Amino acid sequence: MAINFPTSPTTNDIYTESDRSWKFNGTSWDGLPIPSGSGIITYTPAGTGAVDTVVETKLRERISVTDFGAVGDGATDDTTKIQAAIDYAYSLGGGTVHLPVGRYMVSQIEVPQRVILQGEAAGFSNQYTNSVAAPRGSTLFAITGTNADIVTITMRLETDGTETTLGYSNPDVRHFGGLRDITVWGNRSANAAPTNNDLNSAGDAIKILGARYVQLHNVVAAFAADEGVSMGSFDYGTTSGVIPSNNTMWSNVTAISNFGNGFELYGGDHSFSQLQAGYNGASGIITGTGNSCFNGCYSWNNQVNGVYFLGAGNGTTTMTGCRSYDNESNGFLIGESGQLHLTGCQSKTNGRAGGAGAFSDANRSNFHITSLAQGVLLSGCFSVSESGQDYDEYGFYIDNTTYQVTLSGCRASASATEDYQISDYSKLRSCNDIGTAQPLHSGFVAEGEIDMAGSNIDVNAGKLLNIKGASYNSWATVSTVTTNTLACGSDTMIALNMASPETVNDLTSTVGGIAVHTFRNAGSNAVTFTHNNSKLRNNSGADIVLAASQSISYAFVSGVVWQQI
Repeated sequence: MAINFPTSPTTNDIYTESDRSWKFNGTSWDGLPIPSGSGIITYTPAGTGAVDTVVETKLRERISVTDFGAVGDGATDDTTKIQAAIDYAYSLGGGTVHLPVGRYMVSQIEVPQRVILQGEAAGFSNQYTNSVAAPRGSTLFAITGTNADIVTITMRLETDGTETTLGYSNPDVRHFGGLRDITVWGNRSANAAPTNNDLNSAGDAIKILGARYVQLHNVVAAFAADEGVSMGSFDYGTTSGVIPSNNTMWSNVTAISNFGNGFELYGGDHSFSQLQAGYNGASGIITGTGNSCFNGCYSWNNQVNGVYFLGAGNGTTTMTGCRSYDNESNGFLIGESGQLHLTGCQSKTNGRAGGAGAFSDANRSNFHITSLAQGVLLSGCFSVSESGQDYDEYGFYIDNTTYQVTLSGCRASASATEDYQISDYSKLRSCNDIGTAQPLHSGFVAEGEIDMAGSNIDVNAGKLLNIKGASYNSWATVSTVTTNTLACGSDTMIALNMASPETVNDLTSTVGGIAVHTFRNAGSNAVTFTHNNSKLRNNSGADIVLAASQSISYAFVSGVVWQQI
């Protein structure tokens, strides 16, 4: 049968006759596939070199939970439908499964490796209105009474030979799957500040076990019976043994109003950006991660600590530009840890459980470093308090009786009891490992009161009150210098009354720790303190002649070195 093609076609023109279609390629007409059933509509992509297909094939490129029967109406159990969509994506070697906006009732969902569950507009509303707190966007909502982790992220055993499997001694546990733009709601009671877990008695919102490179981006984990997000090791029962969860990369993840901790994080080599933990029944963030970094994280109004470092594992863990405020116990609690650096962090108005006897005064601090903490460096950190309030007992409570602690450029003000409570100033540094010939610390500025228990230096309202038990109006008198060495003994306030001019090249002292001696020339003869970097260091770098009624102070640095202060 002759086909009556158009006489002057242009490239890509389509001509249909007798239920057949042809497409002009610029020279001749090409027959298009004969469609049948749902594949009768041709889809022509834009762009040079694009190949025609049919709409049915094009639509199948996107996997949605609704394709498998999930409805998200807040009443229907969608567990098997959502899991079927995820399993189908996994069977293809991985992919993205779309979760449209809705409330999907589930018992437990497993996300295996190479699968991303992608939602829309994750969030919550009315955080401070307890009776109507509600999830928003694409939500996985725990069915009452399931008492299980809502989302589990682990590895599935693979034995197809295409990669190193979990059965090997060096397993491949690189997950590269996870959640994006998803709200996971635990269906605990509606109270923002947890008092019970009545509707479900157990289960985390999100649990990650034995998987690396897990992704969480724009995710909310809320109202779970246990933890919001927990991450730890797992034994798959193979020769590979216990597998840690490492190398995760998360951003904008919120844990709100969970009955346990907001985040419980272990493993190492993680990168966390903008974790937010509020109104949780225990601590906001509890972590034992090593060699990891936290950036721009917030923790507020939790019923125990804002951030609790419970062992930092191997390598250095850093926390930069983070805030912790309005928590019942400490803002930042540093327990057993190794190589932990906090830079530019702020802690404000913590220790709000005052009067109830729930926490000791030490555990109502903005920054609390325990005797188990090793390798701790705080740089540019701020303790901010509200004057007259019965919380923030201590700005910096540092029990460094066992290990050295380094403070650099930190600041505290208006704490209820003391801004700084430091157990041992001989183990305090302003710079770490700078050599024995350098100053141990470069001094402190006090706006409130400081009790330096290790050296008995008391400061109040910016004024020096007491040094080593000697008050400003209690002066010992020294009238001799032996071979240019001034013997101070145990006296810290010394009046010099020399019979003739004297020159001092060295000091001796029986005061332990960081000794400080202040000298006032109470006589008429000048006393010269010579500058020598190996013994006496003057701030001017030159000799100082102390005339009548003038004063000078030196602090012990190390070895035989004294620094003018």
